[in-house]
Amino acid sequence: MNENINLKKFVSIGLMSGTSMDGIDAALIVTDGLKIIEFGPTKSIEYSDKLKYDLKSISNEYKSTNGKHIQSEVNAMGNHLGEINAKLILDLLKEANFNTSKVDVIGYHGQTVIHKPHQRVSIQLGNPYIIKEAVGSKVVYNFRNNDIINGGEGAPLTPIYHKALSNLSAIYPKVFLNIGGVCNVTYIDEAMDPIAFDTGPGNALIDDNMIKLYAKDYDKSGEVAAIGIVNNSFVKKFLSNNYFRSPPPKSLDRNHFDMDIDFPVKNADLIASLTQVTIESICLSKAYFPKNPKLWIVCGGGRNNKTIIKGLQKNIYEQVVLAEEVNLRGQYIEAEAFAFLAVRSLLGYNISYPSTTGVNQPTTGGEII
Repeated sequence: MNENINLKKFVSIGLMSGTSMDGIDAALIVTDGLKIIEFGPTKSIEYSDKLKYDLKSISNEYKSTNGKHIQSEVNAMGNHLGEINAKLILDLLKEANFNTSKVDVIGYHGQTVIHKPHQRVSIQLGNPYIIKEAVGSKVVYNFRNNDIINGGEGAPLTPIYHKALSNLSAIYPKVFLNIGGVCNVTYIDEAMDPIAFDTGPGNALIDDNMIKLYAKDYDKSGEVAAIGIVNNSFVKKFLSNNYFRSPPPKSLDRNHFDMDIDFPVKNADLIASLTQVTIESICLSKAYFPKNPKLWIVCGGGRNNKTIIKGLQKNIYEQVVLAEEVNLRGQYIEAEAFAFLAVRSLLGYNISYPSTTGVNQPTTGGEII
């Protein structure tokens, strides 16, 4: 299908549960699969402490045993996630006084519990049929599988949406930086396909160690990191991991770097050092860009960590801004992206590219029910 002739507008809702495993974002947009015509209402919910714990336990079980012994727990969790995602959509529509019959499609990412593309495994939990029954709209899910089958990493999938957003300003080249549990970048210039890859850990290791050390879910505003002293030997050892020297395309599981934190650094100094790892690994990504970008746009939960943002602004010589500073919704860009991808899936448009995931050729993806 010619991507330049579509005239139909779709009302689409995207649902995103990121690698931080902390909650769900929902966002409604109106799009033709090429551009964003309208930004609609949004809503988020936070996972309960028990749900966070159970999801991380499932993720750890997949890492150690490939989930062989927990299938009943996985099925129950998938149904539970389907139910709370469906409720989130219905609550969003009710609060916005928006009739469910006007929703054309829902893009449901699900909750990633393991991502090992070189083993052709990427599992997102969540029952899409429960969402379809509750809302009545078409649902697109399982976005990553077709890319992986065709030789890709299955991630990141947001670059085609970043490219659509980039058309809202004339500054090129630019980079979208998403700081979630894992960090990823999308480099965009006018005359080429986007370049995208995971740069390294984002919030995941910081969050996990905040829970262990301080019984807090995350380092609010980077306050603990700000009072800690960075252990440069720790940072250097961490960044010696082969991942950081591997050229893209490349992507990460949230637990990829667990083995790298066994080091005699404690409390606030550990949080400060992990925060510095996130900063420096993002800076290393510049080596894989054709030109120095003029602008970095930061989105995702990590944009609220002031220590990370200050570190980036100090170490990246180009302008670094929060998404809100360029009139974008930093918390909801990934949810919006899956609303956008759902429409592209309906239309048979490509959602991933050799330069973003390493897939053999531009390919579509997602299953439709």
